[in-house]
Amino acid sequence: MSDVKAKWEQMQIKTFTKWCSMHLSKRGESISDITTDLRDGIKLIQLLEIIGEANLGKYNKTPKMRVQQIENVNKALAFIKERGVSLVSIGSEDIVDGNVKLTLGMIWTIILRFAISELSEEGLSAKQGLLVWCQKKTKDYKGVKVQDFQESFKDGLAFCALIHKHRPDLIDFDSLRKENARENLDLAFDVAEKELGIPKLLDTEDIVSLPRPDERSVMTYVAAMYKVFSAYDIFERAGQRVGKYINLMKSVEDMIHDYEERAKAMKEWIDASDARFSRDPECAEDDYQAIRATMAAYKEYRKKERSGKMAEQNDLAALLSSIQVKLRSLGRPFYQPPAGLTTPELDAAMEQLTAHEQTYRATVSARLRALRDRLRHEFADAANPFAAKLVTYQELLGKDLEGDFAEQKGIYEAKRQELADEAPALEKIQAAEQACDDCAIEENEYSDHTYEDLNATFQQLLRTMDKKIAFLTSQINEANGDESAGKRAEFEQSFEAFDKDHDGILTRLDFLSCLASLGLVQVDFSGKDTEAERLFEKVSEGTGSVNKEQYVRFMQEMTEDTFDPEQIAEALKSIADGKDWVSETDMQRAGIEPELIEFIKSSLPMHSNGQGYDYSSWCQ
Repeated sequence: MSDVKAKWEQMQIKTFTKWCSMHLSKRGESISDITTDLRDGIKLIQLLEIIGEANLGKYNKTPKMRVQQIENVNKALAFIKERGVSLVSIGSEDIVDGNVKLTLGMIWTIILRFAISELSEEGLSAKQGLLVWCQKKTKDYKGVKVQDFQESFKDGLAFCALIHKHRPDLIDFDSLRKENARENLDLAFDVAEKELGIPKLLDTEDIVSLPRPDERSVMTYVAAMYKVFSAYDIFERAGQRVGKYINLMKSVEDMIHDYEERAKAMKEWIDASDARFSRDPECAEDDYQAIRATMAAYKEYRKKERSGKMAEQNDLAALLSSIQVKLRSLGRPFYQPPAGLTTPELDAAMEQLTAHEQTYRATVSARLRALRDRLRHEFADAANPFAAKLVTYQELLGKDLEGDFAEQKGIYEAKRQELADEAPALEKIQAAEQACDDCAIEENEYSDHTYEDLNATFQQLLRTMDKKIAFLTSQINEANGDESAGKRAEFEQSFEAFDKDHDGILTRLDFLSCLASLGLVQVDFSGKDTEAERLFEKVSEGTGSVNKEQYVRFMQEMTEDTFDPEQIAEALKSIADGKDWVSETDMQRAGIEPELIEFIKSSLPMHSNGQGYDYSSWCQ
């Protein structure tokens, strides 16, 4: 292991030296070994001025003495600290004396601060952010799974994938094989240097010869790749933005084309229909068959043509609105449809058509009126009174009735029967409507009703009353207790089980034994339990024994869930095992749900002993 650490250290020295030289080259400078070439502080100050984009001020450029070297290094370390970097256990003397470990630590700290910290992604640390960036860029590459900065990069595929992701023209990734680590690494480092200007901060031999490459060295190189590829990401985002804009523009153009085609078809249909219905109906006033055929054709038109066009009219208005919204979001001027195809113009044309349709329909209806007036009256005379009766029942259902549930139920049951008795009137209405249908009567100015509407309302009222009655029945049952008979039988059975001599009464011992067996109370049979004695006296009403009725009444009170404060207090006292305070453990043992326990804790005041909650004052 010590040998591996030594190789890691040598790998760091080489990588960090190359990294420093990469930046120093901007001033025509370089170093050959960071463990020796930074000791006088000159190159260190120059490095910090370059990567920190700052001027550190005056320093000794020809330090001959140790104290001058220390002053230079102190200036550099002070600048690092000013940038918010903490140099733990690293002093200027350590750098001047050539302490390898601390020199490497200082350079790594500088790399983290000035080269990697800005690479954070999604609020993560610098290291995690750089790792996430690698994972995002290589997630679709077969054989590449970046989990760290050591073994994940050992076979070279991750380096090649990062290059191929941004410059697929430089590497044929599909031809690479995981087992050819040396070739993959050489390819990645050569291409990065020659085509992308990224210096060879890493040596292939250092990576393949170690079980795991040095993490810091790999991170330093990956950070250099990120610096170059971030520009590609900017281009990619710009391309995506332009593509999105063009796509939106194309979608708007498609929507405009769609609108114009559909609006044109709509206008043509309106014009044709308007020409059709603006003329007098082609039927003689005394030709019943012709009138009936004309009305049938009009009905078919309304059903199959007009309803669909009304929906299309609304869709066109919505489509035009969507076009304008999209254009506004793109900063473009509003779209102006061709003349005659704007929604107001289409609406006006539709209104004119509607007016002509109404006139046309009225004319046909007028020609039939004399012939069918008698049939209309017969239908209206049957339908209108029936509809009026239905209104009274609807009003009844909308009222809040007085009286208890049983009284209300009685009223609804009577009204329900009264309504059901009106069914024969519906048969008369149906017959009258059929007579009108046989004579092609489509309109009736004496009545707005139809058999279908009246029958639907009639059936709905019956169902609503049934629901009302069922609801009131459930309320009555709930008030009386649906399970009261079953519970009473259960209580009587438990009474008889402890009535050993079958004399219809329970002695004090029998009564307390029964309650203890049911788990309702905890009883001390020594006679010293004053609470048990008080309970016996209360139930027996001072008679010295408990009969069946007293027992059943007591059990119903014990098991009935009410909101009576006294009963709630008794229940809490039982949970608290007789204490005047209840603890969270008591409530958990009683099986109360955790969220309800939290509510109780927030509602009850803390007892003075600090061990639980004061339920007595809360119940009061």
